[in-house]
Amino acid sequence: MTPFSQTLRAQEAEARSRRFAAAAGVLCVGLLLGWLAWFFLSELTLKAVSASARLEASTEPYPVVAQTSGRISASRVVVGAAVEAGQALVELDTGMLDLEIAEARVRRDSLAAQVDAARQELSVAKSALEQARLAATATRAAAEARVTAAAAAASFAESEVPTLEKLRVAGSVSKTKLERAKSNATSLRALATAESRESER
Repeated sequence: MTPFSQTLRAQEAEARSRRFAAAAGVLCVGLLLGWLAWFFLSELTLKAVSASARLEASTEPYPVVAQTSGRISASRVVVGAAVEAGQALVELDTGMLDLEIAEARVRRDSLAAQVDAARQELSVAKSALEQARLAATATRAAAEARVTAAAAAASFAESEVPTLEKLRVAGSVSKTKLERAKSNATSLRALATAESRESER
C-alpha cells in the first residue's frame, strides 16, 4: 500500500511540474510575443540636445501690410488684444506730407491768381476788340460815304463835259473852261477811285 501511494504522489508531482512547465512556457512565449510586438510596433519619443533652437507657433501668423511707409509717431498696438476692422494701430509722422500740402496750396493760390489776372486781361482784350470793331464799322461807314460822294462828284463833272463840248462848238464856252472841266472830271474820278480802294482796304 505504501509503495503505491508514493507512486501516486510521484505521478501527481510530475503532473504538477508538467503543468507548471507548460504554464511557464506559455508565459515565456507570451512575453516573447509581447516584446516582439512592442519592438516592432511601438513609437518612441526621441529627445536630442542642440545648441540652437527655434520656437514656432502652432498657427500661421496673419501678415499686416501697411499701405504706405513712414516714421511712426504713435503706436496703439497691444500684444494679444483683439483688433477690429478700421481700428488705427499706429500713427505715422505727417510732417513732410503737411509741408507738401502747404506747398501745393501755395501753388494752387498762385495759379488761381494768375488765372484771375488772365481772365481780366481777356475781358479787357474783348472790350478793346469790341470797341475796335465798332470803330472799324464807323470808319467803314464814313469811307463808304466818302466813296459815294466822290463818285457822285466825279459823275457830275463827267456829265458836264459833253455839254461844254457842244457849247464850245457853238462858241459859247472858251477852250480853257472846257479843258478845266475835263481836268476837274479826271481829278474827281481819280479821287473817287482812291476813296474806293481805301474803303476796300
